Amino acid sequence: MADKKTEKAVDIKRNASLQKLTAKQVLSVYTGVAKEHFPVEELKPAAVIERLLGEEAYEGLGLFVEGRLAAYALFARIPKGGTLLLDYYAVLAEYRNSGMGSLFLDNMRQFYKEKEMILLETEAPAAAKDKAEYVLRTRRNGFYERNGAVLTKIRSRVYDVAFDIFVIPLAKTPSDEEVYQQLAGVYRYMLGEEKYGRHVRMAYRE
Repeated sequence: MADKKTEKAVDIKRNASLQKLTAKQVLSVYTGVAKEHFPVEELKPAAVIERLLGEEAYEGLGLFVEGRLAAYALFARIPKGGTLLLDYYAVLAEYRNSGMGSLFLDNMRQFYKEKEMILLETEAPAAAKDKAEYVLRTRRNGFYERNGAVLTKIRSRVYDVAFDIFVIPLAKTPSDEEVYQQLAGVYRYMLGEEKYGRHVRMAYRE
């Protein structure tokens, strides 16, 4: 049974291909399967995504297996900027535990190798409400670290959610100060100055 499961995982990865999503596909993913993967309070109004797409400040990648979406990542950025903020990332249920998540991140780094960096917000383990949530958040962070992400000294609070900030260096290895400035810039662009001032707090960890 284990051998068959391993063979299936190998076969899936062999047939996987990364593609940049069209604006229509991004919106379809966001208003469709993303609702199954993220709590409603973490999803922005679809109109916000449409606006950012129209301003070339939002994009997505999809990993497909035999034409079927297996995983996706949606990114926010300042138009024509070299920094991407990983906004949403998920592997569809039927492809989990097959190495698809690591394969996606490896392909993602190759696809964006000429960009400067990819920033990741992960829910801070220190802000977990119980042990189970703490373990889940710690495990998630470990996954990103095993796949090339580096924990920075930056932390943020967006609305009421506390985040640790990771960076995946691409064309350069940024300092924490550069990460701070780039992340603040993306937040400002996404939310606008008023909401940024009211709902975003950024600081350095001690």
